[in-house]
Amino acid sequence: MSKDKIYIVNCGYDRTNYGAVLTAFALQYSLKNLFNFSSYNVDITPSLNKALGIKSFGFDKFKSKFMKFTDKIENLRQLYSLNDDAKIFITGSDQVFRIPFVNGIKNGYAQFFLDFACTESKKLAVAASFGITKERFLEEVDENTIEKIKHSLSTFDKISVREKSGVEICKDLFDLDATWVIDPVFWVDRSDYEKIAAESTNDYADKIVSYFFHKGQNLSGKFDKVSQKYNSEIVQLHQSDLPIEEWLKAIKTCKLFITNSFHGMCFAIIFNKPFICMINSYSGNARNSSVLEKLQIEDNSITSFDEIYQRDCIFKYDFESVNKNIQLSKLQAIEFLKDALEYEHSLTVEKMEHYLWQAKNKILEQEEQLTLKNLLKSFIWKKWLHIYHYYLPEFMKKMIGTVYLWIKKEK
Repeated sequence: MSKDKIYIVNCGYDRTNYGAVLTAFALQYSLKNLFNFSSYNVDITPSLNKALGIKSFGFDKFKSKFMKFTDKIENLRQLYSLNDDAKIFITGSDQVFRIPFVNGIKNGYAQFFLDFACTESKKLAVAASFGITKERFLEEVDENTIEKIKHSLSTFDKISVREKSGVEICKDLFDLDATWVIDPVFWVDRSDYEKIAAESTNDYADKIVSYFFHKGQNLSGKFDKVSQKYNSEIVQLHQSDLPIEEWLKAIKTCKLFITNSFHGMCFAIIFNKPFICMINSYSGNARNSSVLEKLQIEDNSITSFDEIYQRDCIFKYDFESVNKNIQLSKLQAIEFLKDALEYEHSLTVEKMEHYLWQAKNKILEQEEQLTLKNLLKSFIWKKWLHIYHYYLPEFMKKMIGTVYLWIKKEK
């Protein structure tokens, strides 16, 4: 079997998250459209939507039309089997390095650091995101995990990160150089998104469109004053069952876009729309401030609805200048990707040392788990013997003895 496939490990495919799907689409689309490389998104996300009664928002239609996936990976053995025909493994983009987040996905964070990839395959991080500042990262991640991440990232051939803070994290905590690149959604030409959005016949002209991402967000009555202030009807996308094509059309044609979504903000910029951006308290501002800095847009983000009521906090920027900066940032990112794809993979002595450390650590972890399992079994057995000898009546002891002899005879 020839080892010629490119596999992308990303996250969010199975969630009702427009940005997570679109950034994964953009990376795969760029590989094909710019370099003629076919790739497969590794489908590692559990199928939770049906079980939880969550509507698909038309995501399945979009993914089947515009994206390519592996069969669903149900266990570690299937994940390791990708090595049979893999030439390159890519992790990214989106928050694949956000430890608390990816630990919530089956098999945990190690798969996003490509610990399952064999030494023969090239390993790339492309616009991978920690999503937060170095200070926040140190609050969220313990020292033992940081040590593991350092050895994992040291086996990569090339690393690029989506936030400027990611460069700092890699350098200060892992002693590694990383390239700062803009999110892949900016790598796709606006005209290509417009073609996708054209599949919707709706028009949101003269309307304010809002999209707020996060569970538990109570928006009841929040937009009444906003509607009055700007004398416009407000369409709340988070209350609709919109397919991705419709979501893009809503941003493209609206009068003003209000969001706390990083990718919602990105598409407002791509479509040259005035927008109001509220900082997502869970994610922080590192993602937003990083892309705004790269595109040389003054950060006018807010933290509460009160600021919308009290002052003008709309991002009004020089569209022509920003579009030039988008093209420049795109070229920088594509140059990194070109170099990374062409980079000659080799197993250096230094990399081998990190691989050996990982193997040794995994053995020690398994031994520790086995020891704990044996201790637990011993504890339970002693408790059972105590109950058996001191608390069980004689007829139950005889019954257990009879069953035990029968089982032994059948074996």
